[in-house]
Amino acid sequence: MVTTRSRGQMILIMAILFAVTVLTTVVLLNTLHAPADVNTQIQSSGLEDIDRTEAQVADDMERLFLVHTSMARTGEALPYADATGGPDDQFGDVVSNYSDLNTALAASESGAAISVTYVEARSQEGMLVRQNGSQSFTPDGAESSDGNWTVLDNAERLPRFAMNVTDGPTASDRPFEVVVDGDTKLTFDEDGVEGARVDCDLAYPLQIDATNGVGTVSKNTEVCGTFDLDLPESGSFALTFENGSRIRGNYTVSGADTDTNIASEFIADPTAGRPLYNDVVVNPVFRVQYTDPTLTHESTFALYNETSP
Repeated sequence: MVTTRSRGQMILIMAILFAVTVLTTVVLLNTLHAPADVNTQIQSSGLEDIDRTEAQVADDMERLFLVHTSMARTGEALPYADATGGPDDQFGDVVSNYSDLNTALAASESGAAISVTYVEARSQEGMLVRQNGSQSFTPDGAESSDGNWTVLDNAERLPRFAMNVTDGPTASDRPFEVVVDGDTKLTFDEDGVEGARVDCDLAYPLQIDATNGVGTVSKNTEVCGTFDLDLPESGSFALTFENGSRIRGNYTVSGADTDTNIASEFIADPTAGRPLYNDVVVNPVFRVQYTDPTLTHESTFALYNETSP
């Protein structure tokens, strides 16, 4: 005969068994899910490391690119490298040495392997025009020069465009203009710079710095605004200085796959402060491979693309 007391004991035992079963199930489920969560965290951490690594590599590559050839030749850091070609390319050797040192450092600190390769076959060649001293923005640097000057013709890309404008036009001068194919313009007058979606009423001197036509106008370290020269997505374009005798300063302009026939219009003489370099690498391409115990990632980037790390 089952008494009320024994029935209560059975209910209590069943309740305890049920609780134990539920608890055990929860523990097992947590055990099953833990590796996936941990793996996700590890991969997320690895991806963050990759982002940081690629950004650091891009910065390091730009420094190497600036000093590799130009410092030895001109004493200034200019964005170009000699296009010697072949597996013995000097810039390729510089990148390889950097890669070896960086890999050794990364392995000692984080256990990751990071290799960087200069992809010569995909790097873009072109020309670079540089004015060193503070002169007028004309082919010969003279204030008396007439007309306009096509600085780059049939350019496929405009990797770098930098200007330091020490003196702008006066109220009685025609404005100085940087023009892309007669359409998009940056206009410099006595009040500052406007056009190409920027309007900066700043006193001279002013600094202009752009990659692929997208850049900033600034005075000292204060950025006034961002301009966009609206370079075509495909096909070639021309970059022209109009009324360059009305402005003074220095500049560096490099274009990829450009028409070099304009060399005859330019005094290609470094001693005159207006050097011109043809058939040089102006937009190098790099391959970065990151490997650690959890993943391997490989990417390729052009140094002066908007999508660069």
